[in-house]
Amino acid sequence: MDSVKRKSPIDYLSKKFRNESHRSINYIEHMSNECFFEIFDYLDGYVIYEAFSNLNSRFQQLLHSSTLLYKIKLDISTPEGIFEKNYSQIIGRHQPQILSIHLLMKNAMFPATSLFIVISQCMHLESLVLYNIRAHLLHSLLKNLTKLPCLFLLKVNTHNSFTLQEISDTYQFTFALPKLKYFEFDTDTYDTTNLILPLSIATHQQFSHITCFCIGQSCSYKELFPIISYTPELYRLKLSYAVYDDEPDIENVLKISLKNLKYLSFERFEMEFNELKLFMKKILIPKLEFLRVNVEYNDIVCFNANHWEELICKNFPHLKKFYLKYPEDYHRECVILKNSTQLKQFFSSFWIERQWLLNIEINDSSIIYAIHSSTQNDVINSSIQFILISDNYSDEFCIFLKSAIDYLSPTIGQIYDLEISDISLNRFIQILNFLPKLNSLKISSLSLKQFKCLSNDEKERLNFITNQNQIRKIILEQMNDIEEIIFLLEHFTQMTYLKIDSINTLHMELFLRIILLKIQTKPNHQLKLLSFYISAADDKMIETLQTMIDFEKLLFNYTIKRSMENIILEWT
Repeated sequence: MDSVKRKSPIDYLSKKFRNESHRSINYIEHMSNECFFEIFDYLDGYVIYEAFSNLNSRFQQLLHSSTLLYKIKLDISTPEGIFEKNYSQIIGRHQPQILSIHLLMKNAMFPATSLFIVISQCMHLESLVLYNIRAHLLHSLLKNLTKLPCLFLLKVNTHNSFTLQEISDTYQFTFALPKLKYFEFDTDTYDTTNLILPLSIATHQQFSHITCFCIGQSCSYKELFPIISYTPELYRLKLSYAVYDDEPDIENVLKISLKNLKYLSFERFEMEFNELKLFMKKILIPKLEFLRVNVEYNDIVCFNANHWEELICKNFPHLKKFYLKYPEDYHRECVILKNSTQLKQFFSSFWIERQWLLNIEINDSSIIYAIHSSTQNDVINSSIQFILISDNYSDEFCIFLKSAIDYLSPTIGQIYDLEISDISLNRFIQILNFLPKLNSLKISSLSLKQFKCLSNDEKERLNFITNQNQIRKIILEQMNDIEEIIFLLEHFTQMTYLKIDSINTLHMELFLRIILLKIQTKPNHQLKLLSFYISAADDKMIETLQTMIDFEKLLFNYTIKRSMENIILEWT
């Protein structure tokens, strides 16, 4: 929803150019008008005007054609002088042709008042994005947008904090826009007068047709009720900051039905779980399919599997995707970690059947417990996936990691899946030693700078640890040197699946030859599938690699194919 664009598929545009080529065109001006309109559809309005407005009469006609709809954008990257030069000509003279406007309001910019008058007369305007705007200017503009018949998207990011009254007025003016479908409002709040948003519950005459709503300011449940009372047609709701309410008494609030809502996200959830239960008693969401809750409040009930199971079964019978996060600062007492039986509840049939999986992320400051909906790459079992993210994998980090594993093992059992960020070889070996039963491993990148400096004892320790491993699946997100792949092949002989998400090499034949020859030197190696991403992948590259494999007899019973930019080689 960040931009508005008419339907112009790349394949369709390519076809246009091919058709033009049959006419033996030698100069760009010999191209058809239709082809130019397709090109213009990918350019900002001021770029089109700067490049074509002073060429000749034909382009003057094109720029004034009703077929051409301008997308106006002014942000930090836009040369302000160029925009100001063409502002009066584009917006002032081409109002019926303006499709979208994206403005970062600047103090030195053209007069905002005159701009807003012009905007309110753009009858084909579909999308309006405003950044860094002040309250009085925003309200002045919103009052004049009600007559626009096509405006379906509005994004507002404010210059400074709004008072609660200014926020309330913004909502009132916005909900009055008759065609609006998408509304995103992001502001901070500063108010010494009001303690709660002074917005009354909507009447039937005040209902809005908004279906996608992103609420960017901090908001308690008591404040959320009147806001969403104006939007009964909501399909998607994102609340950036749900805050604790000292007096969450909502017993007298009438129930609100959001019968079309399928997506609900709390980006920051700073309240008790009981408040959420109270809220759900008053908000009816029978068709909800997606729920995200990122908890930032010290209430371990917010990560209690039984409580969530009860809430979901009672309120969201059609829920398909569920994402829940709960952090603990590991410099303080980690209550959930030390009482890990609470995590065991997430392995009941309720969670496994829905394929909602538990993972634990440990970073340099906290341990984050998370539930996520499975993907195609997830293994559905009663195991925790570990995710490790650190700048340097300090001694303190590794000590805490070892203690976390010791706390979890008696109740959760062995850890089979590990995802790890950029790491040095020494720390990599140390962590593998902590987790001897790993089955799958995902690495952002692996630095082998220390490998040549390893002592004989350290190399023996490395060989012992890797020989004991049971890792079958490895994903390397970034390969910087072929030596990293050779290292993995040398030390993880039980590996059956290797996927490389990014390769810093252009010589694919040499790359593949080295890998296959290395495997031939290890007859007991279990690798049977190799997948790697390369942006230049095409059918010709597949044919070239296949010819090389056959000619050099590197493999016999194999298949090689391309899936988008991924090349997949599988053999028996």
